[in-house]
Amino acid sequence: MRGAKLSVEYVDRGAAFRITTDSRVYVRDLRAMLHDMAAIVERDLETTEVQTTSTMIPKLEIRVADVPKGAVVTITADRSQEVLREHARQVELLWRRSPCVNAGRA
Repeated sequence: MRGAKLSVEYVDRGAAFRITTDSRVYVRDLRAMLHDMAAIVERDLETTEVQTTSTMIPKLEIRVADVPKGAVVTITADRSQEVLREHARQVELLWRRSPCVNAGRA
């Protein structure tokens, strides 16, 4: 979503992604997308063996909490939180470079 902001906080056993927008028009849609994506990921993780190139992704818990201007998606693992935190760092890096999010910014 163009103009959305992402901040990542590392929490016990995982990471919390705060995704917000300054546009009131998009807050409801942003929240709905995040809730839907969390449900899809949880469902897929229950039915599929997910692997990275080097490490099996541990069992995850995903929580989405609405906050002013958006939502916080908290992902925690029952073990190996460093694998999860490394993925969080990669998401943050990709977000900063995304032309979709940063279009029109100087």
